[in-house]
Amino acid sequence: MKKIKILTVGGESYQITDPEAARIDDGVMDEVHTWSGKEIIDRLCPGFTKTGELVACDPVEGYPLKVVSAIEPVQEGSGDPSPDNVRPLTGHTAVRLWRGGKNLIDPVEYMKDVYNTTLDGDVFTSDFQNGGLYVNTGYGNKKTHPKGTYTATFFPVTEGATCSFFVYSAATKAQIAVKYGLKAGNASFTFTINEEFYLSVGGGKPYGMQSYKLQLEAGSVASEYEPYRGEEFTMELGQTVYGGSLNWQTGVLTVDKHWRIFTGDEAWFWTGDANNNYNGNYRPLLYITDSALFAKDRTVPCWSSHFKYETLVAINGGTNIGCYVNNDLIGIRPGLGEQVTTIEEWKEWLADQNAAGTPVQFCYELANPITVQLTPRVIPALPGVNTLWADTGNITVTGRADPVAENAMLKSRLAALEAALINT
Repeated sequence: MKKIKILTVGGESYQITDPEAARIDDGVMDEVHTWSGKEIIDRLCPGFTKTGELVACDPVEGYPLKVVSAIEPVQEGSGDPSPDNVRPLTGHTAVRLWRGGKNLIDPVEYMKDVYNTTLDGDVFTSDFQNGGLYVNTGYGNKKTHPKGTYTATFFPVTEGATCSFFVYSAATKAQIAVKYGLKAGNASFTFTINEEFYLSVGGGKPYGMQSYKLQLEAGSVASEYEPYRGEEFTMELGQTVYGGSLNWQTGVLTVDKHWRIFTGDEAWFWTGDANNNYNGNYRPLLYITDSALFAKDRTVPCWSSHFKYETLVAINGGTNIGCYVNNDLIGIRPGLGEQVTTIEEWKEWLADQNAAGTPVQFCYELANPITVQLTPRVIPALPGVNTLWADTGNITVTGRADPVAENAMLKSRLAALEAALINT
């Protein structure tokens, strides 16, 4: 027996025998076409594609989202890499994708690093004293978020309660932004941060036991409180990947970057004087051939643990430390002074770096990307706002927009425009 279901799209209800068929008059005289529930959504709901490190969207509930995660090499540390500022490169053996609702604060995760605070459902209770951090303090197992623009909101449960929000760099723990005295009626804090961060809750007044809820949402507009509803998806890659992309819907992994280390055993050569020796008036370029690079006449970016990337023109024009990739060659201007005056000394220096546990690493694009078939994963859309991010780089999300949400957003924009016109 067929199971009859009611599918509601944009406020209109359709009786369907899903997933078998739905009969809807498409306006053609004397013709009735049989559609599946998915085809109804595809026809009636506008499509959308959004890209970013953090993506917020309003898709049709339950409709599968197409998500493509970029995979970028991770470089530790900060500043320009150099022999005096080694920044190791690491890849990824798995991709973690997080899909949640509007509120990005998982109370359980935030409770992993607290002071004088308890949790009951989604209500925090802190014994506020004079100053100090109480929730997600950053001293221990802090919960972090990707860069972007956010609005944090404090929802007092105890009448008259206040708090302060502190934004810290996840890498350095340096304070980036702060908002004191959040309270009912003035409870929101919008900030933009260009690095991974964590949000801490600081003490407020009156001192003593104060109860409250917290919300962190993407964008610059504060909205009504919504309980946390998140889910994490993990895709094991079966190898270490330094660059490429993962299509969750099809399971196709594309690897487009190559990683290697130099230990001093390679066939290096350089430009210098007639004897291939160091020339005090012109620091030579060291070269090595690598057939994994792009085709001829292509200059491509690269990453190195010990040398900053420079264009070919820049690296040829001075004595700066740098590296470049061109044709099928890797070029390096080491900037090591009297330590390297011959090819043999260069190889010895590479060997010493490797022995010290800091081998010279390079990562650059492949001439021919490699594809690997993994198991596809379905990422169904939640009702309302969906927020997604991955731990390997930007994501691109494609789906079908909820017409009700689209209409509400349009009305909100029109109301804002009308208000602006009235005030001009």
